[in-house]
Amino acid sequence: MKKTDWRGQECPPLYEVRRNGGMLQLTLYADPKQENNSDGTDQWVADALLLPIGVIDYGSIVSAYINNRYPFDSMQAIINNHLLGDEDHEAEYEAMQEYRKKAKEWAKEIVSNFNIETEE
Repeated sequence: MKKTDWRGQECPPLYEVRRNGGMLQLTLYADPKQENNSDGTDQWVADALLLPIGVIDYGSIVSAYINNRYPFDSMQAIINNHLLGDEDHEAEYEAMQEYRKKAKEWAKEIVSNFNIETEE
């Protein structure tokens, strides 16, 4: 997966599909937010996650969203704090779990548009 910054005047869609060498390539847009430019205008920014050519499956989409927000080391630290019963970090663990649920919902929505079965 390749990650780039995306900027635009409108909120990006959940994903876009392009043909690349005759095959489909999926770009996911993660964590969109509106920012105020120095000239007073608003602009949307997001992470553009470019999946490998031909990869349009539930597991890859879920992983792309989750790994973008929670890289392996961060996720491992959050889980370890939770397992240790560290109540100071419990909100962070709950936020991660909620984001994981959202990523699964987005992936289901995307693959349903391609008539692909969802395997969790």
